[in-house]
Amino acid sequence: LSSRVGLGPNSGGVPASGGSLSNLMALVCARQAAELAADPSAVVLTGSAAHVSLNKAATVMGLPPDGLQCLQTDADGRLQPEVVARAIQQLRSAGRKPFALVAVAGTTVQGSVDPLIDLAALCRREQLWLHVDGAIGAVCALVDSQRWRVDGIEHADSITLNPQKVLGVSKPSSVLLMRNVELLQTSFATGLPYMESGDGPQGGDLGLQGTRSAEVLKLWLSLQRLGLDGIERILDQAFHRAEYLRSLLTAPQLQLLPGDLHLLAIGLQPHLADRAQLWRDHTHGLLHQQGFWLSRPDLDGRPLLKAVLGNPFTNEDHLEHLAGIINRSAGEVS
Repeated sequence: LSSRVGLGPNSGGVPASGGSLSNLMALVCARQAAELAADPSAVVLTGSAAHVSLNKAATVMGLPPDGLQCLQTDADGRLQPEVVARAIQQLRSAGRKPFALVAVAGTTVQGSVDPLIDLAALCRREQLWLHVDGAIGAVCALVDSQRWRVDGIEHADSITLNPQKVLGVSKPSSVLLMRNVELLQTSFATGLPYMESGDGPQGGDLGLQGTRSAEVLKLWLSLQRLGLDGIERILDQAFHRAEYLRSLLTAPQLQLLPGDLHLLAIGLQPHLADRAQLWRDHTHGLLHQQGFWLSRPDLDGRPLLKAVLGNPFTNEDHLEHLAGIINRSAGEVS
């Protein structure tokens, strides 16, 4: 996987019990590489749309309350390099030590992808570790026809990739991919004197988990079954479903948020904000009665419906029915 993504000859990785653990291990490796393991001035930067697992990672790592700084994203939910560059300079002027940037390839609500090429160039220039939380979108880098969606991910120092998302591998299935796989051992190895040493490091020395279930087996079996052609078909169809549903949602009261992947966030136009909560929850109930389940996230206080179009058994008839319910419900808002 790390080779296919483009991380180079010294790359590798480790399976994990979810993206939260992958993100945590990546940031531990980043801090170790920066030799800031016990430094309270260390800071991680990310965007305001980043996953909540980063807050948990900061807590577990013992970072101070402002050790994770979430920067403002643009109107499309993407973190811009100039915002990051400004934050780096301000932090350094205040005596702080930013050591890692977490970019996102697929935000949780919109499915937005940060400008990875430009952020990677900034990290190289400023000597920051670049971790890409690609739990949702990093799979695009596995096939040539979809790699453009996550261009620049190959420049990351570490990547979280979750086959349990669009590829449909049963949970839990996450992997942490590393440009320099040896950093996993230098960051986590404690020695296991009660185990037979063998010729290489024990699995428990290559990450936070010691005893692990055979999580990698179901991933390996799924990849053998799918192959690259199967992965490509799954992705093509997911993106087609998202675009088709977007084209069907035509009620003028609706506003569809921009996104780059197979997620579609749906809200009311801003001038109808005072009715958005009631409309969202009412429409959710109508959909549930018809066998549809859309999630109900809030983004910056704005109530939304979110469709995730990764299910290969969702067809165009389903989407037309779904869109009809949402359009009619929106049309009743006055």
